[in-house]
Amino acid sequence: MNEIVAMLGWNRAWPEPLLQAFFGASKSVWLVHLLANSVHPGLPIFRVDKGVRFDSVYMEDMDGERAKKLVPSMVRIMITPGFYVYGNVVKCKVICRYSNNVDSSLIDKGLTSSSP
Repeated sequence: MNEIVAMLGWNRAWPEPLLQAFFGASKSVWLVHLLANSVHPGLPIFRVDKGVRFDSVYMEDMDGERAKKLVPSMVRIMITPGFYVYGNVVKCKVICRYSNNVDSSLIDKGLTSSSP
């Protein structure tokens, strides 16, 4: 929550509808975690950290429609985690920083696996 406030540059209290939306989204993420761990064996969940290089195999850029001419280069914030489902990848959703060209010297991939 503090990361979102810092990203928006706010120094005031959250409006009530935004606060309700945040807690609604938090509840949804928790339910996804429960669902991933309800099967045997549990589905591995992966997350990406802020500042890591964008990888289209594991990530989907949520702002891709708005920035068609720019190349996603670095993760700004992760929206939803991703999953490995029986050898397939369900991509995590992220918001990226953009550049006009791809810089391969950016930070390591930064995928973090969380085992059930």
